[in-house]
Amino acid sequence: ISASSEIQYNTLKVPKGGEFYLELADGSKVWLNSETVIKYPVSFGGNTRDVYIQGEAYFNVTHDKSKPFFVHSGNVNVKVLGTRFNVSAYPEEDLLQTTLVSGSVKVNKGNSDVILKPSYQYSFNKLTGESEVRKVDTDLYTSWVDGKFYFKGFTFEDVVRKLERWYDFEMFYLNEEVKHMKFRGVINKHEPLEMMLRKLEKTADICFRIKGKTIIVEKIHK
Repeated sequence: ISASSEIQYNTLKVPKGGEFYLELADGSKVWLNSETVIKYPVSFGGNTRDVYIQGEAYFNVTHDKSKPFFVHSGNVNVKVLGTRFNVSAYPEEDLLQTTLVSGSVKVNKGNSDVILKPSYQYSFNKLTGESEVRKVDTDLYTSWVDGKFYFKGFTFEDVVRKLERWYDFEMFYLNEEVKHMKFRGVINKHEPLEMMLRKLEKTADICFRIKGKTIIVEKIHK
């Protein structure tokens, strides 16, 4: 943790394969996923509570009507009074998503404001500049906090991107079509990598070869 005496901010970085729980000065609780960076003040002065996120974090914010809580992720800002929600904003991913579990949040992007209701998700596509609000199963986006990954209708490439951060490996595809295969299921984050891969093999016509931190996946043609 590094601190700036001028601004009184701390910066916390979570490495690949890691996770971290943090309680802020106002009592708000934050769960940080792998490869996440959070910048937060030592104490909340002024009229707002501001934190900055790069990566993924789940917030349980302490209610304080007089001092709204803001999460800043790039040029998308989330304003909240007291609630539970997930923010996913990894630099290398096209989508920036805010998923609301309970309470109410206002998402701001430029001149556009969107107020979310529980079980709704705001997505901003950094490539197209388009945004979308839709109703979702929040467990699919918050289950990592409880040590599990829930997948439903996710492409194999999306699944792998999440697993790479946790298990710290790199996937190499022998068949491009494997990336687009749909997957659904539950993965326990604390299972050994090889055990998790063998379970994936049983759900689809694929096989894995493990070479250190490189994993080669190939489609089985029957």
